[in-house]
Amino acid sequence: MGLSFADIQSISREPTALYPPVDPLPLLSSITDEEREIIALQDGVAARLRASPYYIVEPQKKEEQTRYSDKFLKSAAPIKLQAKDLNPAFFPPDLWDAYFNPKKRKAKKAKERARLNLDNLEANEKEDEEGSEKGSGAGSGEEDQGDYDDENEDENDYADNYFDNGEDEDYGDDGGDDGGTYD
Repeated sequence: MGLSFADIQSISREPTALYPPVDPLPLLSSITDEEREIIALQDGVAARLRASPYYIVEPQKKEEQTRYSDKFLKSAAPIKLQAKDLNPAFFPPDLWDAYFNPKKRKAKKAKERARLNLDNLEANEKEDEEGSEKGSGAGSGEEDQGDYDDENEDENDYADNYFDNGEDEDYGDDGGDDGGTYD
């Protein structure tokens, strides 16, 4: 029918086979002159790209605590693109105009926060009350009643569908007994 318990135990005691043995271990060869030349060329290309005005460096978050070694780090100022160094034929006209001939935009005024004036607040409340008294006789009461019904409908909907107070469950109901009797 299959394996017996003794067969399974004998299998689990046998050591598992490791990776196949590698007789001639690979050796790292030394770098040839051609490879050194390729490395030097690649480093030169990377250095020219970093020095290019097209190299974008993301701003790094400044640390609050300065280190002694920070004064030895090179801080390259970003090179700005200048129109005299570039050929406009290689750029889309919209991009060229947006970068080199930006339209002056009006400076946005800082939005002033509405300050709360308590004197005006009381006057506004009185005006609202007077307006609601005048409007209630003209039939606006029906609209207010409709809004009130909508608000109550939402409240009742939650209470009907989602609230369970546990009255329907008979947990721990002992049939009216006051408790167990102990002798």
